[in-house]
Amino acid sequence: MARQQLPPQIKKISVKSGPRWEVTVDTGPDSKRRAQTRKRFKSEKAAREFLTETLTAVNRGEYAQRSTITIGQFIDQFLAGKRRLAESSAARLRDDLHPLRHLYGDVKLQNLTPANVVTMMDKLTAGGTLTEKKHKRRPWGATSVNKALQAVNAMLEHAKVTGLVVKNVAEHVEPLPTVKHEMQTLTTEQVRQVFTAVEDDRNRHIIHLALMGLRRGEIAGLRWSDVDLVGRTLTIRQTRGMVDGKVIEKGPKTVRSGRTLPLTDGLRDELKSAKVRQAAERLALGPDAGDGEAVASNEAGEAYRPESLYRIWKRACKAAGVPEVRLHDARHTAATTMHLQGVPLAVVSQWIGHASAAFTLATYAHSQDARLLDAAATLDYGASGTEL
Repeated sequence: MARQQLPPQIKKISVKSGPRWEVTVDTGPDSKRRAQTRKRFKSEKAAREFLTETLTAVNRGEYAQRSTITIGQFIDQFLAGKRRLAESSAARLRDDLHPLRHLYGDVKLQNLTPANVVTMMDKLTAGGTLTEKKHKRRPWGATSVNKALQAVNAMLEHAKVTGLVVKNVAEHVEPLPTVKHEMQTLTTEQVRQVFTAVEDDRNRHIIHLALMGLRRGEIAGLRWSDVDLVGRTLTIRQTRGMVDGKVIEKGPKTVRSGRTLPLTDGLRDELKSAKVRQAAERLALGPDAGDGEAVASNEAGEAYRPESLYRIWKRACKAAGVPEVRLHDARHTAATTMHLQGVPLAVVSQWIGHASAAFTLATYAHSQDARLLDAAATLDYGASGTEL
């Protein structure tokens, strides 16, 4: 049988260690020079297989030019392209990608493997990886690890679209199983206990706002200029949160989050008292007092940091002898109460500031806690029992 002739892309050459088969194949246009891939093999068979696979990938538009860009360099490029992200969202994305950078930042992007991604997840679960500030991380829960996986997936999809990699090696990596956090709510009686416990607390208006259904960031960002005590409304115009240990202020979470709500009699009285109380505190402090613009502020008229609201809520629950549920569960308590009292879900959604009524339905449609069936028809849970 006659020996099969070599394709023009394969050339047999001689080197000191023996014969080699060099493959030179056009792999696509290049703006400066002809794009070619060249590689040597010890056998003709291996050279032919490489040529076939490469030509097939090129014809399908699936070939990625060889690149020396590292994972760390590409993460920088990827993040730089996310200019439209809110500051807090960009910070979370950077934090989610940092474990991959820390572990494999100097590795070529095209050399990343599914096993590397799994190793990253395992190390995050075990704890001990380093943060950007070189602090050891505590073990991450499944939800946090899966968010890191999602970030890596998004980054590699971008690399695939831009032609730097042929495939997304994280695409088929299984996320960790998670346990959904069960929504917890307080009963009407427990809410009344909370209000009784904070009757003499200067921050009791914050508790009222939380049980009115406002998010932590919305309470932290609320200004007195957003509160109309005469017209009996408050308007959510901005939120305050934390990014890299710094307090930032931004717009509402979604378009529907920016909303104007009517004040109940009880909440109006609490806000009015708080405003008078804070003015007196600043007057006593003199020129050293803060501007007093924030509804949630300390005795010096300085806005509370967002995490301080959580501690205020926890102290109130502890003082009342009720379960120390999350601050966000005060919001759930408000929404669940309205739902169980027959308030239309579209109205509940608008009140809570959800992105859609469908999300509200998915969140609260199964709220059937018998302890809440006697909930008040409105959200004025004042300890005195006064209705709205």
